[in-house]
Amino acid sequence: MDNINIVHSTKKKKQLSLSLSKGDDIMANNYMNSLYGNGSNASTGLDYSTYSLIRSGGYKKLAKAYYANESKVGKVNSVSKDELKAVAKKQTEMQKSAVNMKDTAKTLNDSKLYQPVTKEDGTTGLDKEAITKAAKEFVSAYNDTIDKAGQSDDKNVLRNTVWLTQQTNANKQILSDVGISVGKDNKLTLDEEKLNSATDSKLTSALSGNSGIMSQIMQKGEQIANAAKSGGTYNAAAQVSPAVNKILAGSFDAAV
Repeated sequence: MDNINIVHSTKKKKQLSLSLSKGDDIMANNYMNSLYGNGSNASTGLDYSTYSLIRSGGYKKLAKAYYANESKVGKVNSVSKDELKAVAKKQTEMQKSAVNMKDTAKTLNDSKLYQPVTKEDGTTGLDKEAITKAAKEFVSAYNDTIDKAGQSDDKNVLRNTVWLTQQTNANKQILSDVGISVGKDNKLTLDEEKLNSATDSKLTSALSGNSGIMSQIMQKGEQIANAAKSGGTYNAAAQVSPAVNKILAGSFDAAV
């Protein structure tokens, strides 16, 4: 490590040694702050220690370290437009996918879907064709959300998706009874034959209700969408948001 030793004497012929390490950001910032009014004496102008630093080359060294540190901070904000567009696109797609999952879960949860109807043969019962259609759309949207989240760099999106899969796995037996199985990859598979063979009461209790699994998934879908939205590219002041800065700087937490 390069060091500069700056020595000056007082009237009492005492010597004061200042050791300055190359790239010492703390000292550089503190000294530069003192130069611009935070520690200077306006009545005396340039003091002796400052004069010594200038003559010895120490001032140049401090200034160089200070501005080098400033440039590091600016690098994250100086990302290319392509990088910003890629991050924005990913966050937007994540948000849309989560909203779609929430909406399809809402449709599958709708109590109107579980009202008995009169069938062509004169019997009454649930419209399982409509329920199957809603279930297929939900399974597709759910799996798309899992895929998009797996490509996300946003720790809040990832955290909420982990919670989503935990909720789903906690209810996998209930879902399995009506033909929706949970795989090892956390994705869903729909067995239409099993769904159609399930009793009306089992379908109703498994997929509808304000506190059922579909209701829980709706809530998680909204939370994931909000997380993706809050991690957008620009903030209200039209500056690159902290979330995007962290993505581009690779500083998101490794663990969720």
